[in-house]
Amino acid sequence: MRSFVLLLLSFGLTACCIQLPPPRPEPLKDEDGGVLGTPLWPEGSIVFGTTDGTGEVFIPIGTELELHRGPQGGYHAYAKYQVSGGQFAQDVVFEHRVRRVRDNVLVSRGSRNVDVTAADGGVWMSEGAATMFLCPTAPGVSIVGEPLNFEVTVMGNDRKFYGRTSVTATLACAGCEADCGG
Repeated sequence: MRSFVLLLLSFGLTACCIQLPPPRPEPLKDEDGGVLGTPLWPEGSIVFGTTDGTGEVFIPIGTELELHRGPQGGYHAYAKYQVSGGQFAQDVVFEHRVRRVRDNVLVSRGSRNVDVTAADGGVWMSEGAATMFLCPTAPGVSIVGEPLNFEVTVMGNDRKFYGRTSVTATLACAGCEADCGG
């Protein structure tokens, strides 16, 4: 009996000291759970930003993002995309998704087809401003003062995966509380 206990004890000590390989990182997936694979552009190449009303200036999204009243009475924010490092691609789709951080509720989504072409100093930015419609929200969905995750995924129309980036910000507005569930 004693030798059986010693055998179990030595097996237990040996098993506890076996080093397991580090876990593999989870692959990036699309909305349907399909694996996107390794991005073609290096991490950090894509910046999801905003702009002023003219769409000429690129401003990285900070901790707060300003909402603007639209012509039909809703509220929106401007999206502008920047790609650095001399990355180029024809016929790609920049798809944005905005989700409330605390419960992952989808608040806005949209896409824009563009060609990422030659740029000054190796930095390309989208022309004009893409509009992200954010309010009015669905009943019971408040986004005023709530951290939101702004994510953009870049895919080729040929299903090549170029990259993904995201930033978290809180919306700021003047008088939008009733429409935005505040």
